[in-house]
Amino acid sequence: MENLKLLRKQNNLTQKQLGEITNIKRVNISRYEKGEVEPTFNILIKLADYFNVSIDYLIGHRQNNKIDISGLSEVQQNIIKMTTELNEINSVRVESYISAKIEAQNESHNIKKYNQ
Repeated sequence: MENLKLLRKQNNLTQKQLGEITNIKRVNISRYEKGEVEPTFNILIKLADYFNVSIDYLIGHRQNNKIDISGLSEVQQNIIKMTTELNEINSVRVESYISAKIEAQNESHNIKKYNQ
C-alpha cells in the first residue's frame, strides 16, 4: 500500500505516531506499507477515515482526482483550498451559494447585453 506511506509522509507522521493515533501497531503499519500483509477491512476503514480518502485510493485502486489549479487566480486557488476543509453540509451550502452567484452574474450579463 504505497499510498498509505505517501499519506503518512504528507502528514509528517512516523509509523509510530500513526499507530498511536489509529491504535494500530507500528509493525503492522510497516508491513502494510511494504505490502507484506494486507490490512483487514476494518483497518482500511480506520485509515481511510483518518486520512479522509477513499479505500480505493488507499489501496491504490485509483488515484485521487487532482485538478490543476495553477492557471487560476490566487483568490480562486484559495477558495478551492478552503473548500476542501468543509464538511458535507457546508460544502452543499457553499455550492448553492456559488450557483446562485453565477446565475445572478449571468442574468446581469444577459440584461446588459439585451439593453445594448
